[in-house]
Amino acid sequence: MSQFHSTVTRRDFMKGLGLTGVGLGAAALIAPVYHDIDELIASPTGLQPRPWYVKELELMKPAQDIDWSIMNRFDRADNEAHQQRTATKYRTRAQWDEKAAFRAAIDARRNKNQELGFSLKFQALVAGRSTSPTNIAWGFEGITTTSSWAQTPDQRGVPKWAGSPEEASRMITAACRYYGTTMVGFANMDDTWRNKLIVKGTTAGGASYYGDPWPLPASKLQNIVYEDVAKPYSDATKGKLVIPTKPMSIIVMMDAQSRENLKTTNSAISKQNDNALMRNQTQGKIRLFNFLKALGDYSLCGLAGDQTTCTNVGASAVLTGLSESSRQNNWTISPEMGPAHTSLSVNTDLPLAPTVPVDAGLFRFCKSCGICANACPSSSISKDKEPSYEIPNKKMITGEVKPNCCHAPGPKAFWTDMVDCLHYYSAGDGFGDRASGCWECAAHCTFAQDHAAMVHSVVKGTVAKTAIFNSFFRQMDVAFGYGSPEMQPDASGSHLHSPDQWWDMSLPLCGTDSTIAAGKGGYGKNI
Repeated sequence: MSQFHSTVTRRDFMKGLGLTGVGLGAAALIAPVYHDIDELIASPTGLQPRPWYVKELELMKPAQDIDWSIMNRFDRADNEAHQQRTATKYRTRAQWDEKAAFRAAIDARRNKNQELGFSLKFQALVAGRSTSPTNIAWGFEGITTTSSWAQTPDQRGVPKWAGSPEEASRMITAACRYYGTTMVGFANMDDTWRNKLIVKGTTAGGASYYGDPWPLPASKLQNIVYEDVAKPYSDATKGKLVIPTKPMSIIVMMDAQSRENLKTTNSAISKQNDNALMRNQTQGKIRLFNFLKALGDYSLCGLAGDQTTCTNVGASAVLTGLSESSRQNNWTISPEMGPAHTSLSVNTDLPLAPTVPVDAGLFRFCKSCGICANACPSSSISKDKEPSYEIPNKKMITGEVKPNCCHAPGPKAFWTDMVDCLHYYSAGDGFGDRASGCWECAAHCTFAQDHAAMVHSVVKGTVAKTAIFNSFFRQMDVAFGYGSPEMQPDASGSHLHSPDQWWDMSLPLCGTDSTIAAGKGGYGKNI
């Protein structure tokens, strides 16, 4: 059978298994119809075929409601939760230092005693993945060493590449996939992106800066500004990162992470964005820079770090159709990867056709689920029944109430207490020993489970079309015991489940499914 099989074949197969008569209706199992290969490849999603149940929405109108009138550029320098600067608002210096000392003591004890998840094998694994795959330096303007730049068309004596934005988007998708990126999305940097979605600056100065004066001193800032210039540039003396005012495009690069690494929590490899595939992003942006340089001396800019990228990576992933928002409200959920992914965004002056938001029923599912909130050890995730535009205040340990500065208003969301989340993750405030690397929320997510069994595809297809079975699917997730292993000893003192089980798993390359969104070479399972 051709990998580009027809919808009728899929429906007949499902019917033969008796899966079309459970109240879903025929529409719940209908896939996009392509009459031939050329038609498929010519489609906007030809190089990144999505699961059949994923519905494309209008540009800038995701499944999550957004009130654009109350949204402004987020000031990451003073408000990003993962830095000392923001802790100034909610913790005393003594509390911060106590947290840091507590975490250091835990890490030292785990390493010395070779505890579960932190044995020498795990520590060696971390050392290996931390080895940089390249010595090429990267800055806001891209590769900083000109001797490492690829030759431009002028230097080669050939014309620069010319094509439509649609052709350019398909070309960048193919290049990024070749360089190791799992999926790619695109946006045009219009007024909405520039005035509401590009952050004001990075956390470079505030990450390790505690206390007054307020706001952050100019010497500590890396502000993102716009100027009428031909190429992006940075000026450390003035604390600015400059994006040209001319038409620019945004490239969002998303890499799959290992579900099984997540489920070793708490361990040295359970932190989601410390997976070995983070190296793909380091290499991916460097390779893409030289690809664009050789293509037509196009620019590629952006620090592209977890807290230094020019956009909120969650918002950019949602608005370019790579994922949907989640109850957890920090990571997003991809139809293909669940919460097990990491994103970055970079900017280019190559005109690109934007990709649109999608609806696979994932955010709707979060409304009736709440598994991540129940699994959260610090009770940081909202258990509200419905999302809200209103950001809850932050209740202090002393009982005092302060505004929560760590979120940007605009989305109708479930608002996570990122301050408590960070402090639990960083081992402080009396939350206990199961800190320093918590990813319980992602590990327990219904969409973080293996998907090889056909029943998971049926569940995802149903969720995308109707919400009436969501509570049932949530209960089944709990009944089947998905999530991270509980490290409880049996009567003999041996652990029934532990991170050490990871070493005996037969996992694919880098622990992920490299065929995600692939429709060539016999991998077309999503078509």
